[in-house]
Amino acid sequence: MRFYHSFRRIPSSQSLRDHSESRMEKIRRFEIKSVAIYFVYSMERQKAKVELQVIGSQGNFQACVLERDFYTAVDRVVAKIQAQMGKKKGRIKDHKKARLSRHGKLYQVNHQLESDFAHILDGTFPRKVG
Repeated sequence: MRFYHSFRRIPSSQSLRDHSESRMEKIRRFEIKSVAIYFVYSMERQKAKVELQVIGSQGNFQACVLERDFYTAVDRVVAKIQAQMGKKKGRIKDHKKARLSRHGKLYQVNHQLESDFAHILDGTFPRKVG
């Protein structure tokens, strides 16, 4: 992972950089190989604004948060990125399951219709008992 930090109209802080990089260690569970992570820190209307962009082979993810302080903003923006990446990983994991695919759902509906209307296709009609 390559980290890039930009401080706009505020002084740079090594402790904030370290905090951000330590929080991004949580995304290692998504098995991302080569990824560039861009942090942009700025102030907007007396609130800390943190923008995060993750660019990798699995896709691009972006999030932005306004908070009272930068450390809380970093925590929230990393949580947002984790949610996005988790959703993407879930889609990749489930894309081969037949019951979740478009083709699998169509097969299930066709199979149900064939069993419900088999008597019409055969020419035999069920008799009512009773």
